[in-house]
Amino acid sequence: MLQDQYEKHNLEMQPYRHYLAEYQNMRPEEIGRHLEIPFDKSTRLFHVKFMEKNYTVSYPELAIHCLDEPDEYAVLCNDIHAKILILRYFTEGDYVKATGNLLSYRDLPWGEVYYRQFYGRCVMRLARMFGKRPEAFKKVMESMKGVPREYGDAAYEFQFLEGLRLCFVLWVGDEEFPPSAQILFSDNFPAAYAAEDVAYIGDVVLDYMKRECSHMVVTISVLFFAVVMVCIFASAATVVTFAFGSAIAAIPGGIIYMLMRAKVPKAGSVLLSGVVIGLIEFLIGAGWAVAVGFIAGAVIAELLARAGHYKSFWLNTIGYSVYMTFFALGTYLPMVIMTGYVDDMSTSNGVSAEYLTELHSFMNGTMVVIIAVVTFVAGIV
Repeated sequence: MLQDQYEKHNLEMQPYRHYLAEYQNMRPEEIGRHLEIPFDKSTRLFHVKFMEKNYTVSYPELAIHCLDEPDEYAVLCNDIHAKILILRYFTEGDYVKATGNLLSYRDLPWGEVYYRQFYGRCVMRLARMFGKRPEAFKKVMESMKGVPREYGDAAYEFQFLEGLRLCFVLWVGDEEFPPSAQILFSDNFPAAYAAEDVAYIGDVVLDYMKRECSHMVVTISVLFFAVVMVCIFASAATVVTFAFGSAIAAIPGGIIYMLMRAKVPKAGSVLLSGVVIGLIEFLIGAGWAVAVGFIAGAVIAELLARAGHYKSFWLNTIGYSVYMTFFALGTYLPMVIMTGYVDDMSTSNGVSAEYLTELHSFMNGTMVVIIAVVTFVAGIV
């Protein structure tokens, strides 16, 4: 009941229900004809491409299913604004073939009236998100099948709906000038959407781009974790090699870490990576000390990266070395100062008593310092 009351007054649900009712009152054959969208009469499904993903949209329920990725990740299945936009297109839009020309928002009918809101919500947001990290902009645009264009410092044209294209243009900021951006539209947009709808298109696309950046961080973090764990498990063949497992892992791990810095040189990406890996370590039974080590190292690495505006190779390198050093401390220091905790955790994970005895006889405070130094140097290398 409370959920129903909430939705009744929700700003997004009101227009959604309005346009859904209009959609359900239309003949699907008419929608398919004037928008040139395939409609399967036997399955009662429209087939649409939204931001380069293929979807089926049922009539009259508007049940949406993505054919290219799980529905829980698909923007049209989850974003209420995206659903409203597809409903607006179905009920009020017309398909007109583009001529190849691009329009600014001001060139759209009534665009001048809404320009200030669009500029703040979309254009400035694009500049803030990517104005100081064009490589991340490039990677996200490529993931959206964007085509490079010769505008600004970086520009990509991509498809929103079939035949409806946008062009995101970026001018990179420097010490003298702030970053700036522009968003252009194929000249058939006025037939498909009103100017106020186009502002929501900008919101939907930018939200998707932000999500893609976060997905890159998580994906690379999981890859980094896998490489580190392979090195640690391989080094566990003997006590001596296990003691330097973090140093061994720091070498291949550094390649992946720098890949993340190149692909997603954004604020918070290192910290997010550390939190993700720390949580995975904790969940697989590595213990809270290892998780804390990863997260603490990530905090320092994030601060160092920020000091270099996320572009300094050496600050990123030193940050990575600190990151791995704290991982080493979280792994090996408890073996000296919390032996009971380590024994209980290791025994529950299947480590033999003989191995633990040999490990304790080898590990001491001096050895932990040596391991930390070697790991730091390996991270630099």
